[in-house]
Amino acid sequence: LQRYRDQIKTWTTNSDIKDKKALLESRKLIEREMERFKVCEKETKTKAFSKEGLGQQSKIDPREREKNKTRDWLNSTVDSLNTQIDMFEAEMEGLVVKKGKARPPRLVHLEASVARNKEHIMRLEQIMRLLDNEAVQYEEVENIKDFLEDYLERNQEEPEDFADVDEMYESLGVDLSKEACSQPLPPREENAGEAKKEKRTSLASNLPSVPEEG
Repeated sequence: LQRYRDQIKTWTTNSDIKDKKALLESRKLIEREMERFKVCEKETKTKAFSKEGLGQQSKIDPREREKNKTRDWLNSTVDSLNTQIDMFEAEMEGLVVKKGKARPPRLVHLEASVARNKEHIMRLEQIMRLLDNEAVQYEEVENIKDFLEDYLERNQEEPEDFADVDEMYESLGVDLSKEACSQPLPPREENAGEAKKEKRTSLASNLPSVPEEG
């Protein structure tokens, strides 16, 4: 499927082919089948290793398990955004800009859609890094799920509802600007929980002892 999609992409760039509508429709169909295959492959792997997977999950800390689920959702959302970008770019290749004429409104719209999706991808990848670094907790990421799923579903129907990209991430309370996303994160503080526990133990040992009665 990947090979066929790439071949169609090559054909759509051929100036000798005037009517590219059938090619673009075929490419969309192939991309939908690729998505279906991805889902099927994931389900098959889950079933094949379900007993082993369940055995391993019982050994994982519940919070770590939820964190992994959140990371999987973030990765899946990034994949969906990239799939949309591929579809937008495929359609853009079929739009002709005539010399001396204004750019077609549809082309302008698609270019804005690609740029907006890339803004979301940049922020989601930064959130994954923050999650791994424990600068953001999985519970906080839950707060943006509905917004992003709504965006994936409606960003072409009502794009004006999603003009402000940053607004969707305000509840996280972290800087997700382009400048912040390009900066390396500080090193993760290992065993932070254990350090806090040791500190409490140390403070308790310094408290004055209470004399026993009798």
